[in-house]
Order: sequence, then structure tokens, then C-alpha cells
Amino acid sequence: MVQQVIETALQPGQTAQTLVTIANDGNLPTRYAVQLSSGVPFELGFASDTTVVFVTDVIAPGTSTTYSVPLALPTSIIPGDKTIRARIGEVGPLGDLVALLDEEFFSGLLRVVEAEVVPPPEPPAPPPPVVPPPPEPPAPPVVPQFLSFGDVQFEPPVVTPAVAQPGGALAIQIPMMNIGPLQVPLRLESSVLDGFGISVLDLPSQVFEPGMNTPVTRAYDLVAPEPGVYALTVAAYEVTTGNLLGQGLFPGAFTVTLADLIPLVFGDVLLNPPIVTPNEAMAGDTVEFLFPMENTGPSRVPIRLEASIVDINQVVVETLLPDTFTPELNTGILSPSTLEVPAAAEPGLYGVNVAVYDVGTNTLLAQQPFPGVITILLTPPPPLPELGFGDVLLDPPIVAPNEAMAGDTVQIQLPLENTGLFQIPLRIDLQIVDLEGLYPLDLPSDTSLAPPMATPVTPTYTVVLPMGADALPPGDYGLFVNVFGLDANNILAQSYFPGLLTIPDLELPPPPEALVFGDVVLSAPFVAPIEAQPGDSMVVDFPVENISQVLAPLLLEARFVDPEGRHLDLLTETFEPPLNTQTVSAYDVLLPDWLVEGSYDVDVAVYDAATSLLLAQQTFTGVFTIPVEPPPPPPPVLAFGDVLLSAPIVEPVEAQPGSTVMIDIAVENIGPVQALLRLEARPVDPEGRLLDLLTETFEPALNTPTISAYDVLLPDWLVEGSYDLQVAVYEASTGLLLAQQTFPGVFTVPPPEPPPGGLVPGDITLQAVVGIPAEAGPGDLVAIDVSFMNNTPFAVPIFVGIFIYPPVPASPVTLMMTATLPLVRSGISTQRFEWTVPPAPIEGPYSVQVFANDPISFAEVGALIDQRSEGAFQVGALPAPEHLLPGDLVIQNALVTPAIATPGQVVSIDLSFFNNALISPLVNVSVDILDQSGVVAQLPAATLIPEALALTTLTFPWDTSGVPDGAYRVRVQAAEPGQPGIINEQFDIIQVATPPPIPDLVPGDLTLQPIVALPLVVSPGQAVLIDVVFFNNSLISPPVDVSVE
Repeated sequence: MVQQVIETALQPGQTAQTLVTIANDGNLPTRYAVQLSSGVPFELGFASDTTVVFVTDVIAPGTSTTYSVPLALPTSIIPGDKTIRARIGEVGPLGDLVALLDEEFFSGLLRVVEAEVVPPPEPPAPPPPVVPPPPEPPAPPVVPQFLSFGDVQFEPPVVTPAVAQPGGALAIQIPMMNIGPLQVPLRLESSVLDGFGISVLDLPSQVFEPGMNTPVTRAYDLVAPEPGVYALTVAAYEVTTGNLLGQGLFPGAFTVTLADLIPLVFGDVLLNPPIVTPNEAMAGDTVEFLFPMENTGPSRVPIRLEASIVDINQVVVETLLPDTFTPELNTGILSPSTLEVPAAAEPGLYGVNVAVYDVGTNTLLAQQPFPGVITILLTPPPPLPELGFGDVLLDPPIVAPNEAMAGDTVQIQLPLENTGLFQIPLRIDLQIVDLEGLYPLDLPSDTSLAPPMATPVTPTYTVVLPMGADALPPGDYGLFVNVFGLDANNILAQSYFPGLLTIPDLELPPPPEALVFGDVVLSAPFVAPIEAQPGDSMVVDFPVENISQVLAPLLLEARFVDPEGRHLDLLTETFEPPLNTQTVSAYDVLLPDWLVEGSYDVDVAVYDAATSLLLAQQTFTGVFTIPVEPPPPPPPVLAFGDVLLSAPIVEPVEAQPGSTVMIDIAVENIGPVQALLRLEARPVDPEGRLLDLLTETFEPALNTPTISAYDVLLPDWLVEGSYDLQVAVYEASTGLLLAQQTFPGVFTVPPPEPPPGGLVPGDITLQAVVGIPAEAGPGDLVAIDVSFMNNTPFAVPIFVGIFIYPPVPASPVTLMMTATLPLVRSGISTQRFEWTVPPAPIEGPYSVQVFANDPISFAEVGALIDQRSEGAFQVGALPAPEHLLPGDLVIQNALVTPAIATPGQVVSIDLSFFNNALISPLVNVSVDILDQSGVVAQLPAATLIPEALALTTLTFPWDTSGVPDGAYRVRVQAAEPGQPGIINEQFDIIQVATPPPIPDLVPGDLTLQPIVALPLVVSPGQAVLIDVVFFNNSLISPPVDVSVE
């Protein structure tokens, strides 16, 4: 607010010109009262050296005005840096201060320097004494002519039963009361909220006129919704103005459950000893009871607690009011009750008998006596010793700030000390008084203090100076203090401290002479009935209030507007309402016969009858309605979930490629209408590929399972594993998805079984015979690895044996070593034999004779392998070879990924070579793709430097674009540059197959689900999250383009 101080360094006695800018950020023209002070902040407030107060002109909304304010510095001001405090308040229509709006402090704008020493002037003649005029009596309080928020109060609703099942009847009673100053018609709005706070049911509005300060109960009947815990929200509005007068949210009002309620029995409710305060009382005292209890039963139901006071002979002397409530299960709760001890109560020891009943069945659930919980005394206990007058000493209070306006907060510190012989509780009464000794402001009594003996204490009190009609007049005020003993009510100290607080004088300009726009306030009109038909009569009341200080006749004009924007006949009236009093302009309106259906608005304008100046204008929407005839209900249709699918029956559950399986799918229409259905089913292989579509159109009877049967011929290229079945059911005419489910593992393709006659020659081939180490000496242990390639898809064991031959003799140096080797399917398996070189061996290359037999087919076909491998290892020094020989470099493994490819897919061919030699020369490797007619593709050649006695892998990619479906072989050739070939092998391991076509989406395959926007109510510039959800009713997942406008 404070923009600038013209002279920043001033001497005491000079005047600081201060520029102050006041801006109206509201939406109504407003006058403001401004107070400027210079001083310094301190611990309890602001110490002011000088203060000036002025009132602004009327400032329009969204504009500002700058004022130059002189701030005279007193001659007694202490030099130094000063802080400027600016405070602003709103001036009401009667010229009084109605609200304190802002308070700001500005530092660094003003500094006071030492004054120059000048001879003191002659002292002026003393002014005549000024006798202050007596204060004006306060204006009588203004009786409100309308209700405001809080004038209607609600009690927790009562729902019977508190726990119900879906579809059950619920009775809701809402207790409420109008505690305001007027009796007016009210409109009650109620809603049922689910556990997420979302409204699931709006109860019908109720319009009624309750009496003042008279409890009323409004009732509703409804059908229990889906299972859950529900809350109730209620709100009351004034019918004529539409103002909200009261509202309430009551969580856990009732519960809906699918389970049947299990009735409670005796013992399901546990009682604990009651809490009695005080436990010693006299006749006339009020005793509070708290009854602890817990529902440990199986159901949460309303229960009723009854208690009675009994003497030592179990004679009932008083009965407490029963308490009905619905506690949570296994949760402790306290049931409160009070008792005023009757005057005729006999002294003695009394107990409490407690019983708990089920409200619905009146079944006794718990009962227990609690003897000796309260004692009735004949005479009060002896009083504590009291202090006398003068035993409490008072020091001058500290008031901060010591200069304040209406609406300011003032702190009062009161130093005192108990110098008596006892520590007792005190009552301190404070009164702010003016110079004439009047008591314009009483502070609340303080009964919280019991100071220790001979110890100074300083309690602090905070008071907000009243505003408006109750505001204190300008002047100096003191503080009148009385200290009493709390129990004996005897005075202990009394003092008056004058001149602690100053309220500056505030001169306000005269009120305006003419009405302006905004001086008249319009409220929502009252229309009865709110639903009417053309030709009906209707009563319309327009509430109008003149909130200015000028009394003048007003002209009201109103026109109803139909849904098409056409105006009805003009309604007009001239009247002169009293100031600040809501006045109703009433009309009886005959609706024309030509009115159309829909909601009607009303345009209202109020003018000054003498000057025709517009004072208020507003359009009220939806004041009454011409109802629309409801359309006929739509015919019943099927929806998702109206068709049930059962697990399909597949025979046989294990099948081989090329065989036929029978699939039966059970479908049941449980919807409201019988319709023609279309069933679509697709088997899915273990790699996620879809088989041919199975489809059928049929019309099953309602609530009758119907079998849709298929004979499916399995393709020859099926892989082994478990197969799923995707099933979807659509309405044949609309394409709407009614059911969809994936059934896993409906049938299995098992691995192929070995032939009954066993293996035959050619089913397995000897891949390599490798001795480790390649060079061995006397006594060394040689590991001989014999590798076989299983060319069949069967995992079977074989019998393997070897003979070891030296380089010269024809007989082996060792007898046959044998082992049983389990072969892997379509892969390489290795069997290791170990041999120890004798002490004096024959040096040179040693050969290994390998035998392999199938135990099943040996009698018919003989040995599967009888092959001698020359130079498997060397005993003694091995001459270094120059080139690789056939058998030195072998293909250990050939892996094709994927084994079954679609046209256009890139196939990766990984070849693993094992070098059995001790040299690592450069080898050229070429790969050709062949079909039955010859070479289809020649892949780019690659070079290989195989590490001695190690495995090396090369990868060749093959693009199958344009390749027809079929089986393909891989031919691998390898040779050193300029040397004969050492590898020429073929593998029949690649399958190219075109998958069945995937259909496109059609209308109805993709449906839009409810759109959710968060938050529902936003401000300009706020981000909104919009969730758009689609449901795919088909068995395919293609990409789709989505746009939102």
C-alpha cells in the first residue's frame, strides 16, 4: 500500500508526506478507512509514535487511488529507523467500520535524525480545559431479517434396519431444527454416498416450514442398493432465496450385505465397569456415567442399553434414560448418561445394574450388576482455607498495542503474586473502562489460574475490539481488575489502571444522497408450483432488498424466458421497500396455452422510479419447468454378461498333428430376451499363434445351456505343448459382444513317441571323437569324448563302447569300455571315457573304434555305428600338421531361430564348429538354402579361424521375403583356401508357413466405456485428466487411431 515517503530523513517535529495507494480487488464499489502509524515493533506489538486516520472515496472494483498523507512527527520522537504500519478497513453503508481487511509493515522508508539545538520558544498560554461531550448511546441491535448458514442444525440420521440385504426396505429419519430468528419454508436435499464418496442415489426433495427451535424429523423410504457401507449427506436451503442454511455428512449410516444376519444371543455383548464422575456426590449434584461395552457377536445390529441405580439391597432408586446405538463389531464403545442426585437421596453406597437388548428382537444380550460405584454424602467435605483481601498483589498491566482501532487484536499482560499462606484457584475479572469510569467492555472471567505462593506470575489475555454498532468510541481507556477466590467468591485484590489504551477518532464522510447500481440486492425468486402446464396459474415472489442509506421508490420489471429465448408478458410493480429489509414483490401469473416443454428463466431488473437509473439486474435460470412427457421404455436388449460360457469339452485331450479333435462349447443365454447369437472360437498354440477360426450362428433358448460342437482337423505343423481356446459370443444382428473368455490347456500335443521297433542305421551319426589332452605321456589320464548326433525327434538311450588302438599293432591296447548314453532329441549328446596311458607306451597317434547299439533293434539291424576314428589323440610328441583334414573341423550344433518362420521373417542360422586339431588356420564357410529342386539362396560367405580344441560359432541371417511355404534344407561347406573341402553337410530343419489371415475390426468390435474426468469442477487454467476407456470385443489386437475434441 505505502509507495513512497517524500522526505526519508526528518527531524522530530517535522511532517513526512507519505504516498499511499489503495486498490479495490473485490467486485463491489467500496470505501475504506486507513490508519498510518510510525514507530517500532517490539515483543508484544507495535509502539506507535504518531497516528493519522483518513477515509477514502468510493473506489470502483479493479481500480486504485493514490493519496498524499501528512504524517506529523512529535518532538518527543526517539531518533532512528522507523517502521510505517498501514491498516485498512471497510466502511459500511451506515458509515461505521464493518471489517478490518489488511495490516502491513513497511521498513526502510523513514528515518528520524537528531534535531538541531535551537533556543526553546516562549511557552504558550495553557489552553482552556476541554470537557469531552458524553458518548452517544449505542445504536440498537439490528434484528436479522433472513436466515444464514448454521441456522439449521442436523442430528445423525436413524436408518432402520442399520444392516440390510440388497433389495430390502430401508426407513430413514433425519432429525433437524431451525434455530434461526425467522420461520421460513425450507427445502431438504439428501443423497446416499458409497464408500468412495460418490453419490449413488439422490433422495426426493422435501419442502416444508418447520417451527422455530422445534425439533422435526423428515422420513424417507428406499430400497437397499448393492452391498457396501453407505453414508448420507443432507443440506437445507431457504426456498425463497436458495441460500444454504445447514448441511451434514454422516458416514456409515447403514450397511448392505449379502450374508444373512445371524441373531445375537446372550453373551455376545461384553460389559465393563462403568466410569462414574464424580464417584462421591451430594443431593443436587450432576453425575456423569460412561458404560464401556463391546459387541463380539457375528452381526452388527442396533442395541439398547438400560441402566438403573440400586442401593445395597438391590432396590431400584433411579432409572437412567435408555441409550440406543449401533456399535461396530469387536470395537469398544462408551455409552454416556447423566443423573441429577435427587434432594431426598439417602447417604450411602449405591451400585448400577446394566442390561443390553437387541432392538429388533428385544433379546437380552448382556446383564451385570456393578455394586459400589457411587457414594452419596450427607454433608459436603470441609472447605479449603481461603485467602483474604490483600493477599494477591497486582502490578500495572502491559497492553500492546497501546493504540488500536475496532477489529484490532490487543494483548493484555497482568503481573500478580499470591502473598498469602495457601495456594487456591482464582477468578480474574477484567473490564476495559473509559475516563468516566463506565464499563463498555467486559472480558470473560479467567478461572484457569491457581498461582503458587510467593511466586510472581503474568497471565496473558487476548481481546478483539468490537466493530460496528458495538465498537468502542474514540478516547483513552483503562483497565479495572478484580481478583476473587474461586471457591469462596471473596475478593482478594482490586485495582484500576488508567490510560493503557487509546482508540483514535475516525471521522467518516456523510452518506450518499442518491441510489447507485449495486444498492439493491436481488434474491432467487420463489415460484409455486415449480412444475406447471400451459394454462395453469402460478405464484411468483421476487425478494428485493435496499442495502443503501437512501430510501426511494423502486420500479421492478420481470419477464419470463422460454427455452427458445422468447419473452413472456412483462411483470412490473412500483414500491418503496424499507432500508436493509428484504421485501417481496408478488405476482399471480396465468401461463399461456402455447408454452413449449422445457425449463424457463426470468430476467429481473430494478430501477430508481424517479430517475430510471438501473440499480440491479439478474437472470435466474430454471425457475419453473413445463415437464416433458417421458418416452416409452426401450425394448429389452442383451448386454455383456447376459451370456455364460462353460469350460469346453475336448476329446481326446491329447492329440497328434494331423488328427481330429471334437470340441463342445456350452453357451447359456441368461439375459432378458432370446436372440440369434454368433460364436467365434480360435485355438492358440504354445507360441501364441492363432489357428483357424471356428464359428457358428444359433439361437439358444433362454436359461438353457446349448452345446456348440466342432470337429477340428489339427494341422501337420503343430508344435508340441498345451493349447488354449479363445471363445467370444456376439449378438448376430448388432455385433455386440455378450461374452468373452480364454480357456487354458483344453488339449495337448504330446512329444512324438519312438517307433516300437527301435532305431535303425542312419538315425544317429558319429559327430566327433576327441582325446583330451591331445598329447599325453606315460601315466597321463586321457579323457575321450565321443559325440553323437540324434537325427530323430525321439529321446532314447543307446549302448556305447570303444576300443583304443596304438599306431602299429592291430590289436587294441585295452579291452572295450562301455556305457549307456541317453540321447537328446534332434541334438548332439556326448559320452566321456577315461584311459590311463601305460608306463612304456608306443608313441604315435592312437585310434578309437566306436560301437553304438539300440537295445531294442540290435537283434534285427545290428550295430547302429561301428566306426574307427583315426588320430583321436597322440601319445608322445605330435608332429604339427600343416592343414586341417576331414574330421578335424566338425559341426557341433546347428540352431535355426525360428524353426517355423512366416514369409518375410529373418531366420537366424547359428553354426557351432569344433576344431579337433592343434592348429587354427583360416577356413572359408559357405551356406546354401535348398529345396527339392536345388539351391534357393546362397548366403554371404564368412571366414572362420577356429581355435584349437575349442568351439567357435558363426551366425548367418536369411531373409525369407518372397519365399513360398515349404520345408528347406541348409547346406554347409567349409575348406581352407586352396585346399580340399573338409565339411559338406546338409540339415533339413527350416519350415516356412504363412499364418491364417487376421480379420479387420468391424463396427461393434470396439465399444466406448464411460468417460471419467478428474476433477469434475475446475477453475480456469487448471489441468483436467480425461480417461477414455475402450473395450475390445474381438479376438485380435490391431492398433487404432483415437482423437478427442
